[in-house]
Amino acid sequence: MTDESEYWNKPMETMRRGELEELQLKKLKATINYVFRNSPFYKRMYSEAGVEPEEIGTIDEFRSKVPLFRKDDVRERRKETGDPFANMLTVSLDRLATVHLSTGTSGVPTFTALSAEELDVASEPSARIGWMMKIRPGMRLLCALMLDGFWHWWSTFLGVCVFGKLGVKSELIGYNFLLPVFGYPTSRIALGKFKADWIHLSPDAALATINECARMGKEPKDVLPGLKYVSCSGEAISPSQKKMFLEKFGALDWFESWGCSDPFTLACECYIHSGLHAFSDYWLLEAVDPDTNELLPVGERGEIVSTNLWLRSLPYVRFGTEDFGELSDEECECGRTHPTVRIYDRTSWVIEVAGKKVSPFNIRVIMEKYPETGDASFNILKYSDKMDTLKIKASYKEDITKDPDELKEKIIADIKKELGVNAEIEWTPFEQLEKILHKLVRIVDLTKE
Repeated sequence: MTDESEYWNKPMETMRRGELEELQLKKLKATINYVFRNSPFYKRMYSEAGVEPEEIGTIDEFRSKVPLFRKDDVRERRKETGDPFANMLTVSLDRLATVHLSTGTSGVPTFTALSAEELDVASEPSARIGWMMKIRPGMRLLCALMLDGFWHWWSTFLGVCVFGKLGVKSELIGYNFLLPVFGYPTSRIALGKFKADWIHLSPDAALATINECARMGKEPKDVLPGLKYVSCSGEAISPSQKKMFLEKFGALDWFESWGCSDPFTLACECYIHSGLHAFSDYWLLEAVDPDTNELLPVGERGEIVSTNLWLRSLPYVRFGTEDFGELSDEECECGRTHPTVRIYDRTSWVIEVAGKKVSPFNIRVIMEKYPETGDASFNILKYSDKMDTLKIKASYKEDITKDPDELKEKIIADIKKELGVNAEIEWTPFEQLEKILHKLVRIVDLTKE
């Protein structure tokens, strides 16, 4: 039986599935009507597709009639109109309380924007997620996702929505993990200065911290004693990687989370770790075939599509996140009835090598088998649309690697055996691997400028 303290809002988090779907449909209809009447972007797209809001009476009709769009569609409209918001914005600029850029992993960054009223609305699902992450009043909190200048949208999610809603009266420390990620020696001055109960960071920042601590002759659990819980976002992590992180940081639990900045969409694991809870009274998620846009059955992997059911200033309806994952509608043992999602890779990261489809997740699983490359720090070089050989730049742990050449040959042999493709590996220091801010670039596309 689940402890009552597990929930932030038990009635909503454990609502019966039928009631939840009725509420979701009600919000969906209101959203469709609103964007059609107030956003030139949607007015044009729906008119061209022959969509009338009044015709959408069920979620199935929504999925079959309403077109989806992606970042490139927004970028194209932005270039066409000269409007940085691509004619999607439905309010005047002075109504906006916060505007954030996306990381730009897949190209020119795009925006998310919220009004003061929307920040208040967003604080409810954010608080549910923060509570699942085991954030409690009185904790000392450490956030390692570029809070400098509040550029990153997680600064609003955590700093404004979560901590403000939970009433946490403790410090929110903007720990600049860009320092260890990019190898600045001054990171040793900052690392360990603050003692935290809870920390949020990306997998790359976690790896950078482990590497930086190793240079100091320590481990993160030595530098951050008393750390209880960790929340992680930015890239999916495998079970073996999570196990390694838990041991290195000495935390009681490690919660994987996922977010997409444009539609301000969030999901997070609970203590059961059977999937990331996505609260469907705030977001409607789908999985589609990224090549055909056809809806996929629950449980089948495809591109995750998100519809934000409460964002009005800069609404996102049927937005292709370009994240590759799967949905599940099985009720979790924690008692929550909302569907869960698992994210594995970016859809654009699936490449063709010798006629076979290969993704970074495939390489991660192989590299994590070896202690010397257990952190799976690598870039894949895409030098052609169709390649004969897989080319990889990767780093290894110098303190435990006896023979880098032998290690290289073992990994290449595993790639050939498990994926059926030939591979070349160039050993590269972690600091010199390609990154966009805090994220390792898994596919370095040499075919583009």
